[in-house]
Amino acid sequence: MLALEDVTVRGAIRRSASTFKPKWGESVVAQRTIGLAVMMVALPLVVIVGMMLAVALPVGIADAVVAFGGLVPVSGAMDAVVRVALYRYAVDGEVLGAFSAADLQDSYRPKN
Repeated sequence: MLALEDVTVRGAIRRSASTFKPKWGESVVAQRTIGLAVMMVALPLVVIVGMMLAVALPVGIADAVVAFGGLVPVSGAMDAVVRVALYRYAVDGEVLGAFSAADLQDSYRPKN
């Protein structure tokens, strides 16, 4: 809300609650799609970095820094894209990019 609307922090919190409660209920839990994708990339990297650490410690450490340091911004960017798409869908029903309305609706589950 802070990044996309001209509101104060308090206003952003209120606006966020009023936007998401009617659509997805009191408590929402995002699906772990991005985390799963990152994990599927990270697991092979763990094996490769492990092998490099066994062969040459400095090279393995450098590989680990590059590999996992690259995953953090990519994961963050993917998360931001999904959050903006969810925001636009919650505010005005607009479906952005390659998402479908079903994808966005299923991204949150009401509290049981």
